[in-house]
Amino acid sequence: MTNVTMPMLETYPLEINLDRRQLAAAIDSLIACSEACTACADACLSEPMIAELAKCIRTNLDCADICSATARVLSRHTGYDANISRTLLEACVMACRSCAEECERHADMHEHCRICAQACRDCEAACKQLLAAMCPCGTPAGPRAVLKPAGPTDAGFPRCRAAVATTRQRCASQASSSGAPEIRRCARRRTRRTRWRPR
Repeated sequence: MTNVTMPMLETYPLEINLDRRQLAAAIDSLIACSEACTACADACLSEPMIAELAKCIRTNLDCADICSATARVLSRHTGYDANISRTLLEACVMACRSCAEECERHADMHEHCRICAQACRDCEAACKQLLAAMCPCGTPAGPRAVLKPAGPTDAGFPRCRAAVATTRQRCASQASSSGAPEIRRCARRRTRRTRWRPR
């Protein structure tokens, strides 16, 4: 079967401010984890000692739902809200870790639990890698990150450290390349205005 995640991301006509291969890997891991958790929960229901697997079934179903929702959100980029994506990824990390730990308790007796635990660990790692590519405010880290006025979707989040650092570097470069007093004053004003403070 042909994997369509990366080809579909490549056809998106606008810029995606994340590495598309890393994003595709995360989406694939989320889908695989959701399927593994769903199948593991179903297999647990057919085991003779089902009462002992009640928590495993519950964590499997929770993890499957969270991973499935996150994969769908990460596949959409028009009107993108990075803070929602970040929150879902953080929830996935916790859900995958919890499910993996529970499945590992039964892995010696049930092969489907062992396989599911591995899928959860892989998905947890992929989500962490994608989160690491984002700033604390949820936007992609890197030189293209820019400050923008706080709106209803990012109220209460700290300003992007990468954007502040980029602005300071740009102002410092302008000030050093010219002796004009007005440029130096501009650099000082912009540096003060973009100083990071927790809200």
